[in-house]
Amino acid sequence: MLVKAGSKLYLSGEYAILSDNSYAIISYIPKYTYLEILENNNVLEIETDIEDKDGYILKCIRYMEEYLNTKLNFKYRYYTELYRNGVKYGLGSSASVLVVTIKGIFEILNKSYSKKELFNIAVDISIRENIKGSFGDLACICYENHILFKSSTREKRDYDIQTIDNKVNLDIKAIWTKETSSTSKMISNLNINDKNYIIFSQVSNEIVKNMYNNILDNNINELLKNIEKLNKNLHFLEEKCNINIHSKKIEELLEKYEYSKISGAGGGDYILSFEKSPESNEIFIKLEEE
Repeated sequence: MLVKAGSKLYLSGEYAILSDNSYAIISYIPKYTYLEILENNNVLEIETDIEDKDGYILKCIRYMEEYLNTKLNFKYRYYTELYRNGVKYGLGSSASVLVVTIKGIFEILNKSYSKKELFNIAVDISIRENIKGSFGDLACICYENHILFKSSTREKRDYDIQTIDNKVNLDIKAIWTKETSSTSKMISNLNINDKNYIIFSQVSNEIVKNMYNNILDNNINELLKNIEKLNKNLHFLEEKCNINIHSKKIEELLEKYEYSKISGAGGGDYILSFEKSPESNEIFIKLEEE
């Protein structure tokens, strides 16, 4: 039995989404992590070339054994489209592995599940293992759609997920920097109680909500203006909170594209370029390499 889970890129709301009740627009990317689950003489075996240095795959399986009250002694064989020559593309491979594991276990046992249940379980596991982040990546991959995501406290867990599926006159290119970035490392030294971070977050949330309305209204001229504002606000965060978001390579790429910004935590991975299009289509991110 073979299952798959997609990946994601942040269109807007990076860093701000780390604070409670904040917003991000996250785009679903149809590049996949695959899991084949096989009978294995009642022996649990994991075979993967995907980075899992903290052993989250096994921890996820053990959680699902508790959740479903059954042993899950199978062979779990993983492979992915989210690496090239051992280098991560930066499309959310860790979240994709977690989601595909939960999906695969449900399906090998012929148990039905909803997207909301899938997300809730992924969040439970992440909180249990003290994984940092907003869980917007999990929401996007679980719902398999572009989403407006509202963050929450880990106690209340009142996340809000709105899918986006209308057509827009917009072309989006994601240009891979060929430099890797660790989101956990990038956010580890960020103080969300710092006054400058709070200013940044408030500005970001207003821009993201405006951008969401621009998408719904297909108002691309205003959306492009908001992309410029997001880019400036991210540079404000970098300067005022003393974190390294924009590498030399990223700055060079941003100079090449008029309406552009980082995607995710920065430091590598992708930048996004936005352009008005004569054609109206559902949001689609064209992946490119520099």
